[in-house]
Amino acid sequence: MTDLVVPQTVPAGSLALLDGGHDEAELVAEWLLTLPSEHSRLAYATDLGLRYEHAADYRLNRRTDRRGWLDHLERLGVPLLGAREVHVNAWRDVLAEHYAPSTVARRLTTVSSLYGYLVRREVLQKNPAQYAPRPKTNRARVATYSPTPDELPAILGAAAGRDVRAGALVTLLIYTGLRVSEAVGADVEDLRTVRGRTSIVVTRKGGAIDEVPVPSPAVTALRRYLAGRETGPLFLSRDGRLTRSRARDIVQSVGKLADVGGRLTPHSLRHGYANGAEDAGVPVTQIQADLGHRSLATTQGYLHASRRHDDFGGHKLAAKLRQKG
Repeated sequence: MTDLVVPQTVPAGSLALLDGGHDEAELVAEWLLTLPSEHSRLAYATDLGLRYEHAADYRLNRRTDRRGWLDHLERLGVPLLGAREVHVNAWRDVLAEHYAPSTVARRLTTVSSLYGYLVRREVLQKNPAQYAPRPKTNRARVATYSPTPDELPAILGAAAGRDVRAGALVTLLIYTGLRVSEAVGADVEDLRTVRGRTSIVVTRKGGAIDEVPVPSPAVTALRRYLAGRETGPLFLSRDGRLTRSRARDIVQSVGKLADVGGRLTPHSLRHGYANGAEDAGVPVTQIQADLGHRSLATTQGYLHASRRHDDFGGHKLAAKLRQKG
């Protein structure tokens, strides 16, 4: 495997990784650069206990929740390269007290990926997380709050009433089903209008480039927010590009204003798109394509429990038997 050059902008000691210092920080940065997308890099860095903003300046600072892999090693007094399987298993048990099994399993996969890279680099001989048992997950459980189609107008109205940026962000997410990383990672130049039809070019999870249609309500909200601006990040903050965490704060504040039945997040709006589209008669296979899901089962997991309950065949069977009775 060809070694990657770490950007010179990685500050020495920024990760504070105990004994390894900047050398271990470089290894982590090199591993993150092997991942195919900004979405993956942010998610994997978070699992380690790092705040990752953007590859352009490669800021990798420690998070404050203190539940990442690096925090666990620090509490044990174990350097990154000195971890063993027993340390991984202990971290799994700690995570299980705070997170769902699916989250615990994902974090263990992240750590295994990091050490797998270090083995390939011949920095280590063994991956301590390779055989660490993963918790069993319940694929039927949907932890994300999913707004119903009837709640979407209230959410859109609350977003527009908050400010033009919130209105543009929430409207775009609801009408396209984009991931928040895809929306905040886009630039104004990624908006394209041909023959009166507007689309946005985004980088999907996994690094694929996709051109997603933008319905007219979202186009109107974006134009109102951009106010003629033609370059730069699609969504701005005081420091430049709007971050995922700040976008999440905006969406949560909109949820409070709308007074909907759950804790609203950008991912909730993605669920809202799936449910709203199905309610409008869109086939689930088209919703799968819209969301960029590889698996139809993943898309079906987004659909509202009440909708699945209404469609359950047993209800039709009960009605039929009542007629015969």
